[in-house]
Amino acid sequence: MTARPAPAGDWHLAPRHRKAPETMHAPTLPRENRVDKDWVELPSGRPAPRWLRPLLRRLPGKHIELGSEPYLTRWMLKGDGSGRSWEIYIHHLHAIDVSRFLHNHPWRWFLAFVLAGGYGQDTVDNRIGRVRRERINWFNLFIGQNRYHAIREISDGGVWTLVVSSRRNGHLWGYWDSDRQTHLPDDEDPEAKTSSVTIYFDRNLRVRRRQPAAPPASH
Repeated sequence: MTARPAPAGDWHLAPRHRKAPETMHAPTLPRENRVDKDWVELPSGRPAPRWLRPLLRRLPGKHIELGSEPYLTRWMLKGDGSGRSWEIYIHHLHAIDVSRFLHNHPWRWFLAFVLAGGYGQDTVDNRIGRVRRERINWFNLFIGQNRYHAIREISDGGVWTLVVSSRRNGHLWGYWDSDRQTHLPDDEDPEAKTSSVTIYFDRNLRVRRRQPAAPPASH
């Protein structure tokens, strides 16, 4: 099968190989769709650092949309998303977390290094219960299943990070209900039930940036 040529200006193309394993996933939300697709078009935004672009052309990855809006694009440097071992990702975060509930992660810890841009997060430790806002410009060390967070601010054009995560050890995604001071399993977030999640993933996945609309011609 002949591959279609990349459009002009395309700079991050993943390789064309076998499918990524089914274990690559985000939190399991209701009405989730998983789609294999040749092209995934992203909004124009902050490009990857120039030194990173050749690497992205060689990596498998996935792209996540929430309610048809771009949320996160992930390239896999090490691991397959299963969490059987520690893993390394390149993330391009396109949007903030819209749920009022903060979420935890299935890993014992993760460390995110900011490559371009920056973000603000709300965090809470359920043993303390006080939410605080943090600005992340360099790195973010997140430890323990008792900690929850949500991305509330991101730089214009999104933020690029290098993420290193531990193995899962049976942990699952979940949310913190601050009103009831209790943990909610991933499938019990009432706000998630009104959202749809589409995940485009494949080792054939190729990603291009959508060009902004041209201004109308003056007369």
